[in-house]
Amino acid sequence: MHWPSVPFSSRGRMGPARWRALALVLFGAALGLDLLFAESVVSLLIGLPGRLGLPESLIYLVFVPGFTHLLSCLPVVWPLWAVSAKRLHDLGYSGWWLLPLPFIPMLILWVWVMALLALRDGQPGPNRYGPALDARDDERIIALFS
Repeated sequence: MHWPSVPFSSRGRMGPARWRALALVLFGAALGLDLLFAESVVSLLIGLPGRLGLPESLIYLVFVPGFTHLLSCLPVVWPLWAVSAKRLHDLGYSGWWLLPLPFIPMLILWVWVMALLALRDGQPGPNRYGPALDARDDERIIALFS
């Protein structure tokens, strides 16, 4: 698969090392966007509490973090779901299993799914989602971070 299309297509398979590297990049991008949006939103909302008659603490402690986090996560949601679906394909599962995750508030389930995607080896041979992955790909990704 051509490298620029990797984070945007949910077809095919992806090994655990490549998923960890891309997830790290995507979470870093979300954090950077969160910091960028937080600064710009706070600068826009400086005089807003007085005009709306709302307590200043409500604006700065509830609205700003929630709004900026929403804005920063939107550009990262599809690429993260696409690479996670590929990772599930490597494990032999359908990517549709990711669909209910945002609606399940249990932190333990989220941690379990992230550990499954990050640590478990995929199916050794070809499956219905594509041919077996070359183990050297994961070794090259690991060598980049060593």
